[in-house]
Amino acid sequence: MENEYIYTGGYYDILYDSYKNKTLTCDEIKIILKHTKPLSMILDIGAGTGRLTIPLIKNNRKVLALDTSRNMLKELRKKLKKII
Repeated sequence: MENEYIYTGGYYDILYDSYKNKTLTCDEIKIILKHTKPLSMILDIGAGTGRLTIPLIKNNRKVLALDTSRNMLKELRKKLKKII
């Protein structure tokens, strides 16, 4: 059975944006980049729509994004098509 994001995959970023702590996300990215090398493989568990996955890919990291919601991963795929 799909999790609670079954119907919100397409709206998650819109709904979450007002709560998003962009400074925290930037700090998380900085820490990951500091402790990994370019082309490192990173596992993003609970990747959602790509809050960490996309910036890591843009910073030359390989990311395996996992999420229990097909709809969240569908949105992530849409975003990835725009940057790749």
